[in-house]
Amino acid sequence: MDKYTNNMKFVETQIDVEKVLTRAVGISIERIKSGDLQYRDGSRNEKSLYEIIRSACDSEGFDSNSSELIGGHKFPDVIFPAARIGVEIKGHIKGDRILGNSIMGSTPSIKNPLAIYLFSWNASENEVIWRDYFESVVGAEVTHSPRFVLNPKCEPTQSLFGNGPNQIGSASDICLGEDGFQSEIILARMRANALAAGNIPWWISKESESDYQPQIHQQGQLSIVKYSNLDSRQDGERASFLKTVLIGFPEILGKSIKKYDEALVWGIVKKGVLISRDAFTAGGRVNELIPEICNVEPVSVPQVLSRSRKILQSSSQISLTEIEEIWQETVLVEDDFRKILRNKMFDAGIGQHAKLTLHKNCGCSKLSDYQFSNHMINWLMNDFVTKSLFTIK
Repeated sequence: MDKYTNNMKFVETQIDVEKVLTRAVGISIERIKSGDLQYRDGSRNEKSLYEIIRSACDSEGFDSNSSELIGGHKFPDVIFPAARIGVEIKGHIKGDRILGNSIMGSTPSIKNPLAIYLFSWNASENEVIWRDYFESVVGAEVTHSPRFVLNPKCEPTQSLFGNGPNQIGSASDICLGEDGFQSEIILARMRANALAAGNIPWWISKESESDYQPQIHQQGQLSIVKYSNLDSRQDGERASFLKTVLIGFPEILGKSIKKYDEALVWGIVKKGVLISRDAFTAGGRVNELIPEICNVEPVSVPQVLSRSRKILQSSSQISLTEIEEIWQETVLVEDDFRKILRNKMFDAGIGQHAKLTLHKNCGCSKLSDYQFSNHMINWLMNDFVTKSLFTIK
């Protein structure tokens, strides 16, 4: 018998769907706590959460067959046909950033949907939440094609969609209207906003998508921001970005001609921010009093070391999760963090600056490169507060 001809009550309205998703969140959390629901790979997570949605339908008095799992490369993953509403299931291990569907290549799994929701599982926080999908879109990134970037907890003003400043218009008109998913409008308006902000826009035309093979330096945000255009306030985006770069890539403190390479690539790929050596030094040297090195008079240190000390001493917040991803290490306590950072600074080759820093005919000139490195790292990390990293992980 066709499942829509039985006597059970089906999910038919947006309110019905929201009731089901709210109940599904509760069931998910209960099963995570009991150990019955464990984070695995994308396909198995999707099936597990879909079965929970079916259970939630039953718990709320609806037929468990009210929804269908579409799967594959269609968007969204789950549909409620009678309600004309879809649900996209997403899981991520940690952080607040998730790659969403392709802006240009998504095949719709439901025609003229009234709404699409995000059902998201954050494994590191044992958290499952639901939200309007397009309210969660905060930007776009390119893998093999432009894809939305989602943040399930973003503020409404941070969403790409909306009628406020730097937003591109209502998702109801652009994504859910009679003309369907209008990818060209999305990319065109993102490009216009990028130009208006003085950023560097680039995007892929629909005609060339199948032939497109991105290079590593192109796999970042659809608009690349110069670091100097970031909010320059003391606790603004620029200070946070530079602090993350310095801690994530301490090789900047050395003398290698390639010392900025990895930081440059990370900035573009992960943040859509273009960085240059001027962010840390404009060249030259400055006099600094460092008693551990010389208690007689100031020594002449490279600008990069002086500037880095000020960055480390700043109160700007950074994410420990991002640092762990860059380092490919898990940090559990502050002492571990400091030890790892010190070792990375030492390995950066700070000792190579000793020759031009130490005075001639002075007791400090007898310091070995090893001693100089340790004293310089002590000076760099003096007054460096790590509390913010561990509270916003």
